[in-house]
Amino acid sequence: MTGSFHSGVSKLDFPRLPTRVGSLRRRWHKAFRRFFPLSRYPPARSGDSLAVVDDVEALRRRASALRAEADALTETYRRATWIRFTLVFFPVPFVVVLLRLQIEAWHYFVAGGAYLLFSALLYVWDGRESDRCDAAVRAAKDAETAAAVSLNRA
Repeated sequence: MTGSFHSGVSKLDFPRLPTRVGSLRRRWHKAFRRFFPLSRYPPARSGDSLAVVDDVEALRRRASALRAEADALTETYRRATWIRFTLVFFPVPFVVVLLRLQIEAWHYFVAGGAYLLFSALLYVWDGRESDRCDAAVRAAKDAETAAAVSLNRA
């Protein structure tokens, strides 16, 4: 091991920087909730439940806001889906057709592997976006149900 990069360097040579794990975790959760308000992460605390809210009008406002957010998220998903499909399914076949006279046989295998990889990535990516839309619609439906139940009790 003479002359290697790690020769003569130990873990003790580098001081550990102090970290405030709790503070970083709270900031990360706050930022995550800001950008993904409908996600179920971190899990809701007991005070965040819709059952805690007694004011029927507040429940109706919350249901209306959640429905508007779900509709906007679904519309954004529908608009972006064709762009994602185009970005995945167009480039590889286009390059193969464009260079069909210059490429060798093994290039087709590489292109096929890239096509399958991009297809799998699209499947995962589109599935996550679809799940986000479904969660938003489910949250709006739950809020509307809670508002209707509270209205019937009043």
